[in-house]
Amino acid sequence: MIFENTTGKKFTFNQMVNEVIRWTGEYHDSNFTYVVATDSQVHKVRRKAIWYTTYITLVWVHRESKGGRLFIIKDKVDGKIEMVKRLMRETELSIALMTEISESRLKDRIDDFSVHIDVGRLGKSKSVVESCLGWVLGMGWNAEIKPEAIGAYCCADKFSKGNN
Repeated sequence: MIFENTTGKKFTFNQMVNEVIRWTGEYHDSNFTYVVATDSQVHKVRRKAIWYTTYITLVWVHRESKGGRLFIIKDKVDGKIEMVKRLMRETELSIALMTEISESRLKDRIDDFSVHIDVGRLGKSKSVVESCLGWVLGMGWNAEIKPEAIGAYCCADKFSKGNN
């Protein structure tokens, strides 16, 4: 699992955990929110009938009113994957990362984490809201859906649309 921050610096999982602990430790009097989110995007290679899907999973640590840190995992899969399967895979990737976090040095902060799921009660994703939300809640973690899930539909979405 290799993460990249917004400046292109690469981190292993343990390096990412250490960086989160280091950075938040510098501001022990601040309030932080911790988000895990995934979004995906189907891409077509220009002028060719070749499709691929990009998944972006991220850890977003936000210091209240003072900015934050993003750690991003990119995964590229061949083919055009339909929306419901992508949404379920997005949820699966977020759960897998939360599982790793819950077993790491960040486990004492796990109750401060929230999984942002790119589904909502309106629109095309409404058919899988209960499945995705129930899956995350069933794991014992906090979850947000649209419109509160800005980690998924804003942050991860921004990186899933680029050329990967």
